[in-house]
Amino acid sequence: MLLIGPGTCFAPLRGFLQERAARNAAGEEVATSLLVFGCRHPDHDWFCRAEMER
Repeated sequence: MLLIGPGTCFAPLRGFLQERAARNAAGEEVATSLLVFGCRHPDHDWFCRAEMER
């Protein structure tokens, strides 16, 4: 799944990623997801960084 968050960052797409992670944790096979979003200053603009890196 390719998710693109132009200008909105990833907030509207976060639910899709969480659902897929939950399905994967339950043993369901899910395809790889790729999220593309803009972040000008990752040190202070990238909210939920740890969650997204998992």
